[in-house]
Amino acid sequence: MSEWGPWIKHDGSCCPVPAGTFVHVVTKGGEEEFGFIKGTARTHFDWAVVMAHYGNDDWYITRYRIRKPRGLILLQTLLHELDEPVAEVTS
Repeated sequence: MSEWGPWIKHDGSCCPVPAGTFVHVVTKGGEEEFGFIKGTARTHFDWAVVMAHYGNDDWYITRYRIRKPRGLILLQTLLHELDEPVAEVTS
């Protein structure tokens, strides 16, 4: 179960999403890449590597989308299926 957020245009500059986020990116040259934004593990997708791949601007990221975490999808489904509205909590 996975859903993607909307496509977001990008200018090919630095990474706008936090480490650990799973993304689908499209480069100026039409290449597509999937992966986690690099954090501490070396196996993660490194936005900067794609951005500067051999100095070729065809690798600049022109759009990306973020995969929604499974927990968020489950919460959205539960909220959608509620029979009655949730009362607002006041402090």
